[in-house]
Amino acid sequence: MNRLNLVLSLILIGSGPLASSQVLELRLESDVRQMLPSLPVPLRLVAANRTPSSILLPHFIYVYASRDGAESFVGGERTPWRREPVGEEVYDPTWDGRLSIAPGTTVPGDLSVSFSCEGPSFLLHPFLWTPGRYTLRAIASLDHAQLQDAVRLPTLQDVATMVPDLIVSSPLTIDVMTPQGVDADAWAYLLEVSHGKGWLGLGEPFDQHPLHARMLRERYPASQYSFCFGATNLTHATLADIEALAARLRAATPRPPMLDWLDLTIAGAHSSNCSAHLRVPRDVPAAVEECEEARMLFERAVVNASNLEVRQRASEGLRGTMTADEIRNHVLHRQAVETGSYQALIPFLQCTKESGKSLEARFGYVNPNAFTVYVVAGAMNFFSPDPTNRGQPTEFLPGRHEAAVSVIVDAKKSTPQRSITWTLDGATVAAPSSGAARCKGK
Repeated sequence: MNRLNLVLSLILIGSGPLASSQVLELRLESDVRQMLPSLPVPLRLVAANRTPSSILLPHFIYVYASRDGAESFVGGERTPWRREPVGEEVYDPTWDGRLSIAPGTTVPGDLSVSFSCEGPSFLLHPFLWTPGRYTLRAIASLDHAQLQDAVRLPTLQDVATMVPDLIVSSPLTIDVMTPQGVDADAWAYLLEVSHGKGWLGLGEPFDQHPLHARMLRERYPASQYSFCFGATNLTHATLADIEALAARLRAATPRPPMLDWLDLTIAGAHSSNCSAHLRVPRDVPAAVEECEEARMLFERAVVNASNLEVRQRASEGLRGTMTADEIRNHVLHRQAVETGSYQALIPFLQCTKESGKSLEARFGYVNPNAFTVYVVAGAMNFFSPDPTNRGQPTEFLPGRHEAAVSVIVDAKKSTPQRSITWTLDGATVAAPSSGAARCKGK
């Protein structure tokens, strides 16, 4: 079976009369309109609620494609919209992981395909190895069990007949081009070593064969196939190999499209090296150097990359890469924990203010340590009742800090006292409180 890097299910079948839904509108998007056979392409699925009431997003989405009446199918997994259990919800048999979408709300879900070719995407399926124009549509149903049975049928019309509430997205057209020039030579080599399949067999990806990956990279360094199948797997291609390939591609005219992805891979490698150096305190200087290099490369990709997917991933990488100050604080924090000198953060209720049926509560915190502490929103930094994330800080500077976060809680039948608590680093503080001061001003 093909390995998929998408968090969704995919169905590739032919076009025909389409069913429609009055509850949910789906739109399939991609900034890639032309591609070579067997190369992956990023997808984004947008869900819009056009009804006057809230609805749940389906657990599974399928993708339908057609080319000259041809039809095919590959399987997959869940959509990126599935909500993961939080806290005690995991033990609640009635808990529903689907997300609710409010009236008039639009929710995107990135169906990103890995460009490292560590696993094939659905566009590596043999159905899309033939050049031509393909029309893709996303299909879904609020009754996934019924849809799961229906997608075994041969045509979309059959699926629509079996699933009356089938939701069908607007179409997305992608042209699969005939390889030209160096891409044609690389494609011929790829077909030769894979016995005409364009892939070394189901469950046996190309990048697990270092000899073929190296030969493809060395013979056709400017080919997009060289990048996808032979350049980015760091198990068989060192960072120096990838940087050398990128340097050669920068001299090419026009700029090869895969260079953006190659630069993103290099930035990610430096970020990973930064994390590896933090395993021992004496490697802090090396960690700082690697992280600063990663940040520079991510920033460059955000500004210069022509591919929207690259810019988005570079932005995520930039947010996830530590600064020099964050690295030093991380090491100090760890050393304090290891020596038993770490002092937990202390949240406190600064003041409260009533307004009609609402209660405003302002919270502050004390960091008794001499270094900044980072606590992400989650099990050690949350509000109750839901939503658990109400804009509370995740960076806690040394000393006492007031008005760190302000929240408003409305009276409900289940919570008529309008109470709320903030749990931080193992300590919990509640509002309202008889000893709290009254907040002044707006």
